[in-house]
Amino acid sequence: MEQLQGQFTQHFSNNNKFPVNDRRDSIKLAQINFEKFNAQKTFEALSYLVTVMSQKQLIDKLLKSYDKGLLQDYLHTIELANLESFDADSFAKHLQLMRQDRRQVKNLALILDVLARNIDLKEILRQLLQEPSLKNQYHYRHKETGKLLLRFLDSNSEEPLPEDGRGVKSKMVV
Repeated sequence: MEQLQGQFTQHFSNNNKFPVNDRRDSIKLAQINFEKFNAQKTFEALSYLVTVMSQKQLIDKLLKSYDKGLLQDYLHTIELANLESFDADSFAKHLQLMRQDRRQVKNLALILDVLARNIDLKEILRQLLQEPSLKNQYHYRHKETGKLLLRFLDSNSEEPLPEDGRGVKSKMVV
């Protein structure tokens, strides 16, 4: 009984309310930069990816236009030109600009092709839409505690908080 009395005394002691774990195997929390890595920014990136992927067919068509159409127009111009009256400097500048535009389209097309082959965006979106946690809104389980906790959130509340800070009334049945 004395040993049990000692355990209860230690258990109910105010010094025992927040024990510190000094063991070597204590939990170490990972450090994450939530300014840089957060759910909102991740969703924005996913939204952008979905939007740009929706343009893949248009980008592929544009690349074909550069490769099959515009390039041929420039080549036929050289083929048919009278080189004595040909403005080679202006022609080269325009060809360079066209090829630079094409390069931007091609770079985007390359990335989108790899993404399309390796990422199933429809499946990602389907799973996110079915994720129950994204549909839920938290509801307090205990009405009185919920009212009290909501008053903590509303600093303009006229209703005073209980003196003991608990706000929960419990009945002890013996």
